Parts: sequence; C-alpha cells; structure tokens
Amino acid sequence: TTLGNELLLKESDRLITKKATNKLTYNDAEVTLTGYTIDGDLYYPLQGMLDLTGHALETKDGVTTVTKAAKAEK
Repeated sequence: TTLGNELLLKESDRLITKKATNKLTYNDAEVTLTGYTIDGDLYYPLQGMLDLTGHALETKDGVTTVTKAAKAEK
C-alpha cells in the first residue's frame, strides 16, 4: 500500500507502507489518530498531533513556529 507518488521510489524499490495499528495515548487516555508505518518508521500527521496537544502552527515571514493554541470558548 502506498500513500502517494511522493513516497514512491523506482518501480522495484517501493517503500513498505501500511496503516499503523499501534495504540496511541495522550495523558493516559487512548486517542484516535490515523498514522502510518513507512519502512519501519511511524508517522502521524503534524496537525493532528498539534491539535491533540493544544498547539498550533504560526507562520510569519517564511518561518513556521509551533505555538500554544488559544483555548476555545465553550
């Protein structure tokens, strides 16, 4: 299984890619976030991890920084 053309090598050297099946927890609570194992390395989407931990990306003058997100009003 491949995720897209950006992960392909030569036809004979495709990366081994599969959906991650591990259990992911944050602050002792199980969370659902789709990740992938690519050639033995585990990847999760950055935005999903930032949302989970209450952080955000801020880009200014071509520099992207991880910042603490403002708390949403309930």
